[in-house]
Amino acid sequence: CSSDLAGSTGGGPDLEGQPVSITIFGPDGKELKGVTLPEPIEMVLLPNASKDSKCAFWDEEASAWSGEGMERVNPDEPGPLICSSTHLTIFAAVTGVFKVIASVLLCSNVQAILSAQALAKLVAGTWHRHV
Repeated sequence: CSSDLAGSTGGGPDLEGQPVSITIFGPDGKELKGVTLPEPIEMVLLPNASKDSKCAFWDEEASAWSGEGMERVNPDEPGPLICSSTHLTIFAAVTGVFKVIASVLLCSNVQAILSAQALAKLVAGTWHRHV
């Protein structure tokens, strides 16, 4: 079992559009790295998003797309995928997050300790909007 979260092979989230990179340069013209903004910025990552579209950034340490610290501004509205973040990096709209969750669950021992009813409850609700 492998759980590739990077999306470059079949198991991870799929990109829904072109990634967007946001970089800030200092007065000396050098790139400022590790910038944390005092207030979140909002960006449109897709003009027409599905309910399955998620906000993500490229986590260089993990070499994978991550939704940590990202928030979808309009999760229940049709239209653009608007995301907010307090950091600057490479952002993208991803889908297929459930493929990642399924892969992790299948590769773990969770099916041995949870009943079918418990597994159904695990995937119910709206918690996945925040992944």
